[in-house]
Amino acid sequence: MAKTRQNTLENLRRSRRYHTRVTGRYIASGADVSCTVLDVSAGGAKLKADIIAAPGDAMALSIPQIGFMRGAVRRIEGDLICVAFDASPEKTSALSDRIAKYFAAASAPERQENKS
Repeated sequence: MAKTRQNTLENLRRSRRYHTRVTGRYIASGADVSCTVLDVSAGGAKLKADIIAAPGDAMALSIPQIGFMRGAVRRIEGDLICVAFDASPEKTSALSDRIAKYFAAASAPERQENKS
């Protein structure tokens, strides 16, 4: 039985992907550009931004509270940039932990103190 494209993509992803709309910055082709991070995992991210890069270009991405990652542009889809991070297994694991902690804290309900 042939695998569908979606099943193949899901099998390639090794880290949980988090959907978001946080502001980040990327540097590629000598330019520093503001972007919106639409999703992120320890393996890569999807950004919405002015495009100043091409597939294969090296890129550095900074996301507040998560950190700084280096990678390469994998594909461009309109105003979307898909980036694959380039990191050792140890750095990928640490990044996965930071991402999970950030999203766990961001989605935790606010605690209210009892005032008597």
